[in-house]
Amino acid sequence: MIVFVKGHSFGLKFYPVLVNLAMLVLFAGSFLSEQTIVERLARLKDKNLTSNAIAYIRKVTLCWCIFFVVNGSI
Repeated sequence: MIVFVKGHSFGLKFYPVLVNLAMLVLFAGSFLSEQTIVERLARLKDKNLTSNAIAYIRKVTLCWCIFFVVNGSI
C-alpha cells in the first residue's frame, strides 16, 4: 500500500515475481504431502485415479515447478 501512497513503482515491478515465487512454493511444497496440488485438482473430477495417472500427475507437477523456476528467472 505504501507503494501507491508514495508513488514508487519499484515495488510493483516485483509483484509478479513474488506471485510466481508463491506458486513455486505451493507446487514444490505439495511434493512433501501425500497428494500434490495437481493431484488434488484432478481428484475433483475423478476420485479413483490409477497408479499410472498418479505417476503422470507427479510429472506434471514437476513440469509446473520447472516452469515457475524459468519464469521467475526471466
